[in-house]
Amino acid sequence: MVALGVGFALWRFRHSGTGPLLLSSPRDDLDMLVFDPRLLWVTAAQLNTTAARRFDDGREVHYHITTGAMGIRGGTPGPKKHRLRILAVGDSTTFGLGVEDEETWCAALQQLFDPTRELIEVVNAGVIGYSLFQTRRRIEQLIPVLEPDLILMTVGHNDESSNLGYGDADTAARLAEPTRYE
Repeated sequence: MVALGVGFALWRFRHSGTGPLLLSSPRDDLDMLVFDPRLLWVTAAQLNTTAARRFDDGREVHYHITTGAMGIRGGTPGPKKHRLRILAVGDSTTFGLGVEDEETWCAALQQLFDPTRELIEVVNAGVIGYSLFQTRRRIEQLIPVLEPDLILMTVGHNDESSNLGYGDADTAARLAEPTRYE
């Protein structure tokens, strides 16, 4: 819990401003996501791109994103071998929306525990916009592949889709048929 609080505090400090931290466009991240029939969407695999995020107070944040296989932020996990593997799953807080790969709370946890990854590996499997339902399914999908020893999960307000103006089904439909929503 301390690491989660520290990660959010670091992110909030970097993005502190005079106004609320609200997004002007709730779905401006769709090009990082791909449709998935079971999870509705996942982060695209093998990304190496710069993304932009606009906030209501006028700020625009540019940040670099890399993903490996399975859309894992920061690259594909190596062989587990003798390492303790921590699987971090959840929504944009876990993914690190608006921050560089090395600034996510998962990366901070990795640096705190074992910067060389010799004994401990933290895997960032967060996906922007995920609800509790999707996060549970993502865990079920990744457990047999990654064999984690510990799972950390963060899910925020995405289950309250009425507050955002869209829900899981809306996002899945936009990813399945993007030209229909242009």
